[in-house]
Amino acid sequence: DKESEKIHCLGVVIRDLPNLYSSWRAEKSLSDYLKENNVLGIADIDTREITRRLRTHGSQNACLMAGEIDIDKALKMAKNPPKEDSVFEGAKKITEYSGESFWDLKTNSYQKSQGDLKLLVYDFGIKNNQLRLLSYLGCKITILPKNTSASDALALNPDGIFLSNGAGNPEEFKKQIELSKIFIEKELALFGHSLGGQILGLSAGAKSLKLKFGHHGSNHPILDLNSKKFFITSQNNGYVLDERELPKNLIPTYKSLFDGSLMGFRLKDKPVFAFQGEPHLDDAKLIFSDFIKAMKEKRG
Repeated sequence: DKESEKIHCLGVVIRDLPNLYSSWRAEKSLSDYLKENNVLGIADIDTREITRRLRTHGSQNACLMAGEIDIDKALKMAKNPPKEDSVFEGAKKITEYSGESFWDLKTNSYQKSQGDLKLLVYDFGIKNNQLRLLSYLGCKITILPKNTSASDALALNPDGIFLSNGAGNPEEFKKQIELSKIFIEKELALFGHSLGGQILGLSAGAKSLKLKFGHHGSNHPILDLNSKKFFITSQNNGYVLDERELPKNLIPTYKSLFDGSLMGFRLKDKPVFAFQGEPHLDDAKLIFSDFIKAMKEKRG
């Protein structure tokens, strides 16, 4: 009944309640609790000063150190961070995805996709929920390490290729930009999600732009330029494509209603699509519909 549903939801949200209660009962400090559970914490930070600096200068590099603090070393690391394309390693080898789709409340287990569209996913840090969504839409997924060559990918005879979301400056993914050019020339069905979409845009001749503040949070409204309807997404992006320097065959499809930045595109003469952000399920079905259709057409 409805009352038990409420209790069920509360149990999901605060699933660690027994441990929390144990800490409170023993009058342990938050610091003790974090240490016991191997959770990092930061204290004695002037957050208002950080906020003022970010509002003036935009997103900044930073270095966090634990243990003995070497200020000179920290400054050097903040000014010269590692290349962003090495932040997430992703898949280490070519892997077949389990076919796991969304949770079924009736069976209390994940559904298994019955789809047979052969989709290759380049992994730049993809989330499990994204794989579940693609599986739900009828794809049989093979996950590739981010440096998989175009020849190895094409040898698998895919119906489509998906460049995943992830972290980093898209300009630094030189190898992936070059292999995307190969896939575009071969007229494969391609979809780029967030970082993957920026890589596709660069391979088509666009330029990227670092946002001053980035897009972060769960309430970002996105406008569908075709239907003129909007929907809400979660965002965690630091870069977008620069709409002032788009190639002629790149057609904008989605825009942010916060700052007007480009959130999606398609190519006029190739089955290439991109979207930036995390849409809810019903919106995602529409966003991916042309890509799924292009894969089915290739399958014949």
